[in-house]
Amino acid sequence: MTDRSNDPGRDEVLFLPLGGIGEIGMNMYLYGHKGRWIMVDCGISFGDEYTPGVDILTADPSFIADQKGKLDGIVVTHAHEDHIGAIGYLWQELECPVYLSPFAAEVLDHKLNENDLDGEVSVNRVNPGEPFRVGPFEIELVPVCHSVPEANALAITTDVGTIIHSGDFKFDSDPLVSRFLDEDRFRALGNKGVKALVCDSTNALDEGATGSEGDAKAGLLEQISKLENRVAVTCFSTNVARLVGLLDVAAQTGRRPCLVGRSLVRMGSIAQKLGYLPKGVALVNEEDVGFLPKSEVLIVCTGSQGEPMSALARISRQEHRHLTLDSGDAVIFSAREIPGNETKIGRVQNRLSGQGVELITEKHGMIHVSGHPAREDLKRFYDLVRPEIVIPMHGETRHLLAHRDLAVDYGIDQALTIRNGQIVGIVKDGPAKVIGETHAGRLGLDGDRLIEIDGSILRERRKLSSVGFVTVFVVVNRKGEAVADPVVSSVGVLDKAYEGDVAKEAEDWAWDALDRVPNGDRTSDKDIAEFVRRALRRFFLNETGKKPIIEVNVTRVKR
Repeated sequence: MTDRSNDPGRDEVLFLPLGGIGEIGMNMYLYGHKGRWIMVDCGISFGDEYTPGVDILTADPSFIADQKGKLDGIVVTHAHEDHIGAIGYLWQELECPVYLSPFAAEVLDHKLNENDLDGEVSVNRVNPGEPFRVGPFEIELVPVCHSVPEANALAITTDVGTIIHSGDFKFDSDPLVSRFLDEDRFRALGNKGVKALVCDSTNALDEGATGSEGDAKAGLLEQISKLENRVAVTCFSTNVARLVGLLDVAAQTGRRPCLVGRSLVRMGSIAQKLGYLPKGVALVNEEDVGFLPKSEVLIVCTGSQGEPMSALARISRQEHRHLTLDSGDAVIFSAREIPGNETKIGRVQNRLSGQGVELITEKHGMIHVSGHPAREDLKRFYDLVRPEIVIPMHGETRHLLAHRDLAVDYGIDQALTIRNGQIVGIVKDGPAKVIGETHAGRLGLDGDRLIEIDGSILRERRKLSSVGFVTVFVVVNRKGEAVADPVVSSVGVLDKAYEGDVAKEAEDWAWDALDRVPNGDRTSDKDIAEFVRRALRRFFLNETGKKPIIEVNVTRVKR
C-alpha cells in the first residue's frame, strides 16, 4: 500500500506544517496533491538563550529536501522575514522556482545577493488576480491588508476543492500603504465553495477588531507633537505602513526623518523604489543628525525587541558611531512586545531611563496596532469565505485552541488543531484527518552553516554556559606512567580569588588518578583520559557543586 504521507494521491490534498504552528514565526507549510508538493512561505525566527551563538533559526526542511524532485515551487505570501527570510539559507536543499509579488521579489533579490545566489534562483513575479499553475495546483494571489505592501492570501485550487491559505492579514479602513483586503474576491470564492481555510491565529485571544494603521499614525502624531527635543521611534523594520505614517507625522510636526538600522534602511529603500513612500520625502543621513536642532529630529530605528546589535540597543549603550540621545529626549516603542523578549527590551529601556530619556509605550496611548485579525475580524473572514474546515496556524498553542473554539462556536463544520510535523489529509467528501507525522526539527545558522538546534553542538554550548569548562593536560611514558605534573585550567568554573589553590588540588587529584589507572588500561590514551576525567568530575562536584565539562589531553613520550 502506498504511504500517503509521502505520495499524496489524486483524490486528496495533504497539508504538512514544518514550522509556524504552535509558534509565531518560522512559517513553512507544504501542500501535496497528485504526487507533487508546493511549499508556502519559507521563513526564519530568531535565537534566544537556548541557542547560544545562533541568531537565526529555520524549520528543518528535510522531509521535502529528501524528495525535492517532487517540490514544484515555493509560493510566498508576503515579504516579512518569518515568511521569506529562510529561502537563501535553504536554497541548496530545495532548488525550485519561487513565486511572489513584485515587492516581495525585490526583498528576496536583496537576500539572495547577500547569500551569493544572484542569478541562481528562478524568481517569478506574480500579480494578484492572475492565476498561475505550480505542478497540479492552480494558485491565485488574493490581496489582503497587512503592515507590508502586497501581502496576499493564496487561493489554491485542486481536484479536491479550493483551499485558502490566509497568510497574515487584517481588515483596515485606513491601511496607509497596504491594499484593502479584497472582500469581493473572497466572497466570490466562498460562493463557489471553499473546502478548507488555513488561517492566521495570532490575535485569536483578542476581543473586538484590530485597529487601523491610520489610528496608530494619529496616536503617534499626538505623542510627538508634545515633545520638544529629539524623538526616536522604534518599530519592526518590515512595517512599511508604520514607516509611511511616521514620515507623514514628521512632515506635520516640522521634523526631519532619519532611518537607522540596516534592515530598516534596506526596506525603506525598496519601498521608495517601488513608489510606496510619499513622493518628495527627504531622508537625513545619520551622520548629519547631530547638526540639526533637537526639535527637528525624528529618528526611526530598529530595536523594538531589544535586539543587542540593533540601532537602538547601540544608542542605549552609547556605542553608535553617529547618534546619541540625551536627557530630555524621547523614545517611542511603536511595536508589540513579543513574548520572550521582555528581558532584552527591559535592558534597553533601563539604560535609556538611566540617561534621562523619556520612554513612551503602548501604555501611553494608541501608538501601535497589530497586523493580524482579532476575533471579530476572524468572524468577518468566515462570513466571506464560508469554509467547510478551518485549520488554525500562525500562533502559539493557546492562540490555536482559541481559534478552533471560535470557529466551532461560529458554526464551521470542522476546526482541526494540529502541531508541526503532523500530516492532514483533506478529501473531497468527508472530514479532514491527521494521517501521519514526520520530523519537524529546527536548524540554526551558526556562522555560515546550518546546524541542528537539538544537536550536540548547542547542547554542549548550553552546558558550557551553565557549568563551565576544565582542561587537563597529562604526560605519560610508553608504559602509561606519569612523567610530569598534570596541568589543570578552567573557564567559567572557579572564582579568580582562589582559582590557583583549587587548580593545584585538582592537579593532585589528577596525579592520584594516574597512579590508580589499572595496568590493562595504561596502553590506551583514551582509557587514561577517561579515568582522570571521572576523578576530576568527582573533585569539582565536591568543590563547586557542579559538573563542568572536562577534557583530558594525554601526551605520550618515549621514555
